[in-house]
Amino acid sequence: MWWGPDISGLTPLYADTAIETLRRCGITRLRAFCVAPGCTHWEWLRVEELLRRLHPGTMLVQLARRCVCRICGAHGCHVEIADPPRAGTDGYREWLETEVRKAEALLAWAYSDENRFRLGRPVP
Repeated sequence: MWWGPDISGLTPLYADTAIETLRRCGITRLRAFCVAPGCTHWEWLRVEELLRRLHPGTMLVQLARRCVCRICGAHGCHVEIADPPRAGTDGYREWLETEVRKAEALLAWAYSDENRFRLGRPVP
């Protein structure tokens, strides 16, 4: 039986390299490279698709250990955060929408009443 405070409405925290943490930071794609000698296969991994298939707390190192190359069948890969997509490429629209939401949230925070004195703006 739990006698502590009610934490049912809180958002769970995950490690810095957990898939859900990366999604919250606006990352939409990862890049996975096969580590087998002589194999040059690599593939894009969409974060939203990974979250549908894996636990949100799955870390990149755990993901790398689970990957299997589709070309050579080797187990394990190198996983890294992909560069932001370029205009006209797959995932660009989602990435841009995420960046706009982050910028709007920052501006809303900066112009909120609680931050007027912290940021050195006079009170109207």
